[in-house]
Amino acid sequence: MMKTKNKILVGVAAGLLTMGQSFAAAPLAGAQILGTYNGDGSSIYGADFLQTSEGVQNLTGLAAFEGAEFITADSLIQINFNSAGLVTFTLDNASSAPASFVFDFGSSLTSLISAFNITDMSAVTSGAPVLSVINDHQISANLSSAVGSASGYSFTSQLVFTSAVPEPVAPAMLLAGLGIVGLISRKRRS
Repeated sequence: MMKTKNKILVGVAAGLLTMGQSFAAAPLAGAQILGTYNGDGSSIYGADFLQTSEGVQNLTGLAAFEGAEFITADSLIQINFNSAGLVTFTLDNASSAPASFVFDFGSSLTSLISAFNITDMSAVTSGAPVLSVINDHQISANLSSAVGSASGYSFTSQLVFTSAVPEPVAPAMLLAGLGIVGLISRKRRS
């Protein structure tokens, strides 16, 4: 009977220790993204423009289908975000041209952006895209100096996230779990 109680208490303690911890496997899930192209919101289209009641052409959520979240009005550049933060830029022109983007996630993120890194630019033959974090919910990409190896090329980048401020319940659950573990070890000693 005592061993069963101890097993139950250990199970409860383990559950309390892990409760409140969140692992953001999909930090962009449910995010709303506002994009600008060369400083102009009317030069970029969100994937769900005219399909929702948003009424803002350069605002989009993550697409439920495979494809770009944004396309420029001149149809030269497509940008695809996935829920894990992978961003793919696809350019339909090998030469460099002025191409600067800002993407604002507003308050729709579950985790804060800490870095924006290039992961694969093997199709870029000269120059390099310049990626930066403006603040914890805005990023920018300047593709003006990048030149590709073909008439259409792409490169990928990754958003890196930090956890948002933990919920107030998380430390309380941790302390409760540690308290139960302490009680169990004290009972075993006596």
